[in-house]
Amino acid sequence: MFFQKGQKIIKSLTNNIYKPYLPTKDINFLNDQIFEVIKVFNKKNIKRKIKISEKTSLIITYGDNIYSNQKKTIKVFHSFYRKNLMKYFNTVHFLPFYPSSSDSGFAVQDHYKIEKKIGTWSDVKKISKFNNIMADIVINHSSARGLWFKNFLKNKRPGKDYFLTVDSKFNTSNVVRPRDHKLLKNRYL
Repeated sequence: MFFQKGQKIIKSLTNNIYKPYLPTKDINFLNDQIFEVIKVFNKKNIKRKIKISEKTSLIITYGDNIYSNQKKTIKVFHSFYRKNLMKYFNTVHFLPFYPSSSDSGFAVQDHYKIEKKIGTWSDVKKISKFNNIMADIVINHSSARGLWFKNFLKNKRPGKDYFLTVDSKFNTSNVVRPRDHKLLKNRYL
């Protein structure tokens, strides 16, 4: 059972990774958090075949990392994955695959669709028959070209309450972020 063998393996791994950097109490806290997430997930998914444990391994990828001019990129990825990666990874974590206007897919225009060049929801469903699938829903990013932001400007739903405005006198100089463009912009559209 996981909560005997699995805990030992995870503790060993976290010790190997973090011992040079963290005190033992912090590593133990981290382990407790990991065990709790696993326990809660597995308890909520008791009827499903999906279980996470020390054997869970993820590959994180964009849906278009592997591509061909002839096929939708998610199909190309799936074929490559089954031939080369499936024996090493049992879960695929897709970074945003929605239509977007920028920010490597994170400026989402429509959270209900998949970017056409990547594929369709049925392509994702086919992959899920062989593997666990995880995907970013990206609720903290949105495109100025998307419905939510357009509705925000019109004070309509959905979107009317999804964005914040900041007074021009607000000091943003202490905000640190890994971007080369300004934090705030004038209203769009």
